[in-house]
Amino acid sequence: MFVSGLLSLWQLYSCYYALNLQDTKCKDDEEVTLGFANFIYIQMAFAFFNLPFLKQFQPRVVRRILKIAVEAGSPTQPLGERTHRQWRWQKCASEEIRSEWQSIDIKMEIVRQGVRETFLYDLWVLGYFIACIGIGVLSIISPNQITHMSTCSAIVSVHLNGIGFLVWALTYGLFVVIFWFFWWAEATVEVVVPSGPSSGPSGTSVGASSAV
Repeated sequence: MFVSGLLSLWQLYSCYYALNLQDTKCKDDEEVTLGFANFIYIQMAFAFFNLPFLKQFQPRVVRRILKIAVEAGSPTQPLGERTHRQWRWQKCASEEIRSEWQSIDIKMEIVRQGVRETFLYDLWVLGYFIACIGIGVLSIISPNQITHMSTCSAIVSVHLNGIGFLVWALTYGLFVVIFWFFWWAEATVEVVVPSGPSSGPSGTSVGASSAV
């Protein structure tokens, strides 16, 4: 996800730089439908949206896998209380907490089902990949009479970054599918037991896993 974060930051800078040149080197045709500035704002909005997604994707996959494992009656074993560190976004710092832990056996079929359902039914993940396709296509077809007609070097960088989001999403998605579907063996993982009402263990604090 580090690559995607750098891509977002570089796109934000490229958009800011291009906006400052819209009245000089990056002048646009007044007859276009969308317009240079609106095109840039769309690219910036996606770059901002991409940043919180970095934190969300992996935990969402893990939580869904754990939920399916619990519903399927996978064997569990209490491990007692443990001290561990957990990141608090509100404080922008990690803190030491004590939580109940348990181990749970997860079979390959459950992992595959969890990954498949995440890609197909998780609206956050599905929306992200649809947005990646949209921003990539918008960048590929530009410039034209619908988006903008500027051909300055600054907007070319924005186009390339937009295409980069699409390439990254496809590459990362392929990597995730290959890893979870073909490299993952049956395993026992250690997870935090939630303190409040919940449908299953927390996927945000997964311990080391060992293949069976």
